[in-house]
Amino acid sequence: MITFQKFQNFEEAEPIKSEWDRFVEAQTTDIFLTYDWCRIWWKYYGKKREPLLFVFRNDGQICGVLPMFREKIRLGPFSARVVKPMCTDYSPVTVSIAVRTENLEEVIRLLLEELQKLHPWDILFFGALCGRYPDTDLLAGFLKNHLGEKYCIEIRQSDVQTYFKIESDWEKQLMLMSADNRNMVRRVYKTIRKNDLELNSRLASQETLQNTFDEMVAAHRAQWNEKGMPGHFIEWPMASQYHRELAETQVKSGRLRLMEVRLNQTTIGYVYMYKFGDTYLHFIGGKLHFKDEHKIHFHRVWFGEMCGRANKENVRWMDSMRGSYDYKKHFGGHIYPIKNINVFSSDGCRTLKIKMLLLAVWLLNTGYSKIWRRRVMPRVGIRNRQLLDLWVRTHFLAK
Repeated sequence: MITFQKFQNFEEAEPIKSEWDRFVEAQTTDIFLTYDWCRIWWKYYGKKREPLLFVFRNDGQICGVLPMFREKIRLGPFSARVVKPMCTDYSPVTVSIAVRTENLEEVIRLLLEELQKLHPWDILFFGALCGRYPDTDLLAGFLKNHLGEKYCIEIRQSDVQTYFKIESDWEKQLMLMSADNRNMVRRVYKTIRKNDLELNSRLASQETLQNTFDEMVAAHRAQWNEKGMPGHFIEWPMASQYHRELAETQVKSGRLRLMEVRLNQTTIGYVYMYKFGDTYLHFIGGKLHFKDEHKIHFHRVWFGEMCGRANKENVRWMDSMRGSYDYKKHFGGHIYPIKNINVFSSDGCRTLKIKMLLLAVWLLNTGYSKIWRRRVMPRVGIRNRQLLDLWVRTHFLAK
């Protein structure tokens, strides 16, 4: 028999923190669903939102963890009560649904009953669902079965993300690359050997984290500033403080992989990652200028360093986050679709209310993101602007 606990805050759930994390690691490769990741995300981005922390059990053992929240979204005269997973805005990540497949239908039934009884909603959102999550269609089907014809269930692709399969041997890894890129990588390593250089890397520890984190952020900002763009730590609200606290927490649990890449004693760049289960989750990097950088390309040597470390830790996948980039494809990256599931009423006045809100969201997204940020700001020289908070909270609804 499946039962559930609903926690009103993270302090209530702290006694099961380790059990929570063990289940999430066994069920998914999404560090974003772990207790501390959700707790810290909520600390920075939970203002005026209601936490809904569900832990489901089958015969006493956890079979599902759903950290969710409810908020009221308002655009002009239009508003809606929205329920969605934590950690899915204010940071461009994707998540799985941390529920065992064999228990998914019953968990969804219990979740819907509890929400409809105590936390009424107008829009229920599951996303952004990562490309490796296998149960998207199954989840949508269970939602439809339990909600019936009075609700519309919409599945759509919102973006793509890139995964790398990590081979056990460097030569096998090279064979996954495009021929041109494989030859270029070999030339880079040949240049390093020819010039008697030592390529090495080191990970930030608790003692070195503060300096290394600051240097990584500075390198990332400088790299994007040269391109006339703000970069992650400027664009996303409170990103520096948020990721600093994440790093400080996760380094203690052995999950942080903040890597400093060096040639001899010269630092040439940084890679900001986490390890969870058999997966590295690669957020961002920061490249520095160094001698012969046109011959020794940073993105080629950091990839090699990452693969070497991955093999030592039995890591078999790297999640390279959202977007499709040519250089990632040339390295052998696999593109997976990111999908969203939106559920909303198809009954009378509520439907009209939601449609008007969705129209307002579309107008905001078009005017702000597609016109103002992509076209106007670059032309008039406006740089280093933080994303609009209202857009961050609503753009998942834009079509």
